[in-house]
Formats: sequence, structure tokens, C-alpha cells
Amino acid sequence: MAVTSIIQCQILNAFSFNKNQNQIKKLSLAKLSPTQLLVNQKRFPQTKLEALANVVDDLEAAVKNGIQIDDPSMFSSLLETCFRLEAVEQGIRIHRLIPKTLLRRNVGVSSKLLRLYSSNGYIEEAHQVFDYMFDRNSSAFAWNSLISGYTEMGLYEDALALYFQMVEEGVDPDGFTFPRVLKACGGMGLIHIGQQVHREIIRCGYVNDGFVLNGLVDMYAKCGDIVKARKVFDKIPSKDLVSWNSMLTGYVKHQLLFDALVIFRFMIQDGYEPDSISISTILTTDLSQKLVSQIHGWVIRKGTEWHLPIANSLILVYSNHGKLDLARWVFDEMPERDLVSWNTIISVHKNHRNALSYFNHW
Repeated sequence: MAVTSIIQCQILNAFSFNKNQNQIKKLSLAKLSPTQLLVNQKRFPQTKLEALANVVDDLEAAVKNGIQIDDPSMFSSLLETCFRLEAVEQGIRIHRLIPKTLLRRNVGVSSKLLRLYSSNGYIEEAHQVFDYMFDRNSSAFAWNSLISGYTEMGLYEDALALYFQMVEEGVDPDGFTFPRVLKACGGMGLIHIGQQVHREIIRCGYVNDGFVLNGLVDMYAKCGDIVKARKVFDKIPSKDLVSWNSMLTGYVKHQLLFDALVIFRFMIQDGYEPDSISISTILTTDLSQKLVSQIHGWVIRKGTEWHLPIANSLILVYSNHGKLDLARWVFDEMPERDLVSWNTIISVHKNHRNALSYFNHW
């Protein structure tokens, strides 16, 4: 217990802050009058989404007038734009304009359409495009997009089934395949499959890929082998914030407070600024009131105190310390709340007369 207190004191020192560091000089610029030639110009689209919609409108009008459009590079570029803007509705309109023969035989166009659908949760539409592709085995891109879609939707069994089908059809997994498959293994707690994937990672030469190794740390931690997770973590040549958060979350999940605090301190000493995941994770541990207050003050200075994961964790940790007034203050001041916010504030007031009032306001 004494050693844990020492670690908490070291973290307190790491949260020192220079108030002058964030001062920003503001420049006052003279307001310019519009150039006369531009005053009566036609209004241009105000957003990228508006510009994209206008392009699709023009294409639909052209096709309606009998003009044949079969340029794969144009469709590929438009689908890439839809993906970056998360404009799946425009992507659906573009899909209707793509000739079926082009969609079937051009792997670039079909792969980007598949990725757009899968990344936005249109998994059935994505699988239809996948099944229609003539040469889907030319690379791992199409497979990765669909596996990722299943994984993000929590359909881990389907993701793993698709991975094994991919391997069976002779398509080599790459650095984007393995992290998504490992996430599926961790989600289902299937450490034996995760170990099998780990061996495949070694065989394929991805033992130094940070993206893949982060996935291994997360998988082993979720599957209960925290020792193996730490061994993989220590081998990551260039750790990033995801690496630190994966290890931190693993220790907290296994209720290893001392190890969690050590990792948190090392992360700060290594120059990585804790994000909302780091802060909300460490706040779920049994911290001292002094350290909780210091972390709260730090996130206020950083302007991240109202990020939902952080605010929700502050409500819980203050209530655990018997500071219901502070828990209520955080809740009342939150600019937005989610289901976790309401469940937390009601739960911490379960033996208090205000519990019913919060429930009624919900």
C-alpha cells in the first residue's frame, strides 16, 4: 500500500503545469472590403458535402440525358471522397450510376464501394458488393474492409469466419488484417485462436509492426493473459498512445492498481499526454482524493473536462470518495450527457432522496 502511495505522489509531480505555456497572442487584422468583381459572382458551395452533392446531381442529370459514364478513375475518386467525408448517402447514389460490368470487373472501384459501406455499418450491402467482385483475391484490401466492418459492429464470429475463408482461398493477410482479427479474438475471449493468429503474424514477418503488436497486447489482456500482454508490450519498438492505453486498460481490468499506476507514470515520463481513454481508465481505479483532484484540475486546464468518458468517470470516482456534492456538480455542469451519465448519477444516489428526481428528469 505504501509503494502504491509513492507512485501516486510521483504522478502528482508529473501533472505540474506552466500557466504561461498556453498563452496565445491574438492579432488584429483590418477588415477587407469585397473585390467588386466578386460581389455578383455565383455562390460557391459552402462545404465539401455540398460540393460532392452538386457533382452527383450533375452526374445523375447526365445519365438521365443518355450520356454513358464509365470512367473507373472518376468513380474511384468520388467513392474515396465519400469515404473521407462519411457521406454514405452520396455513395449510394454513385453506386446506382456505376455500370454493373465495371463494378464487377474493376477491383479498385468495387473495393472502395465495399469499404464505404462496411465502414458506415451497411454490412449487408458491403457483402453483396464483395460477393459480386470478379477478382477479390488480388489483394487483401476487400477482405480487410469487410472483416473490419464485421468487427466494428461486434460481429466477431463472422469476422473470424471471413478471415479463415480468406486464408483458405490463398489471400495473404497483411498488417491491416491482423489487428482486426485480434480484436475479434479479444471480443470473444478466444485466446487459442489469438495464439494461432500470433504464430501467423510471426510467419508473415509482422513482429515489429506497432499496429499489429498493439492488437496483440489488447487481445492477450482481454483474454486474461496479462503477463503475455506485458511481454508483447515490452517488445514494441516505438510505442504510441494506443500501446500505453492498451496496457493500462489491461491492468485496470485485472484490478492490478500498482501496475496500472506504474504504466500511467511511465507513459507521462515518456512524453505522451494522457487522452480521454487514459484519464477515464485511471479514474476507475482506487486513487487517493488528492490525485483525483489533481487530475481533475489538469483536464480543466487542458479543456477536456467535458469529454463524456472523463466526466462520467469523475462522477463515479467522486461518489466513491463520498463527495456526492462534487459528483452532482460535474453532472449538472455537463453540456451533454449520455446513457452512462444518467445511469451513473442515479446509481450513486440509490440510497439518497435525490435519486428519484434524477430519474424523473431523465
